[in-house]
Amino acid sequence: MSVAAPAFAFDIGSLLNNKPKESDKFAIIRVDKLASLMNDPNSHVNIYDANGWGLRSTAGV
Repeated sequence: MSVAAPAFAFDIGSLLNNKPKESDKFAIIRVDKLASLMNDPNSHVNIYDANGWGLRSTAGV
């Protein structure tokens, strides 16, 4: 015999007393905007290449 407990939606972070996570700040930008961000030492821009090795080896970065 099993007993079903009621389910409640809650924030697991508040249960664990964790600080809320700041949301990620991703954006799709044009090449000219990227160039200006890369030249600005205060922009703190991070660039990630999401293409796999196979595509990079044939098409470049």
